Amino acid sequence: MTRNQLIDFIADEYGIVPEYLWENDPASCVFRNSHNRKWFAIIMRVRRRSLGQDSDEFVDIVDFKVQNADQNTDPCLLPGYHMNKRHWLTIILDDAKEPNFVFDQIIQSFNLVATTSLRRRR
Repeated sequence: MTRNQLIDFIADEYGIVPEYLWENDPASCVFRNSHNRKWFAIIMRVRRRSLGQDSDEFVDIVDFKVQNADQNTDPCLLPGYHMNKRHWLTIILDDAKEPNFVFDQIIQSFNLVATTSLRRRR
């Protein structure tokens, strides 16, 4: 699966385009719920070594929100890279053989943040 396939899916499904927030990291982008502005997906380009693998190869990943990452039993889902490990998981897009599996994770993430109200931090 490619990053462009995922970007196209999100645009087709939700009408949401990626936001490129970091000047020093032009490959990374976020996707926000249109109503409450909460992030539901992040696409990044990282080295496999950053994900605990024994390679310096760069790969595209997607981080997505989950209710409880501790309940993950799927070996293709990794702890959220550079995010809260309790509420985010990661998929290496280059290794994803079933695009529908990735799409399902994004749909669940979108639905999760859509039902989460904006709360002020204290």
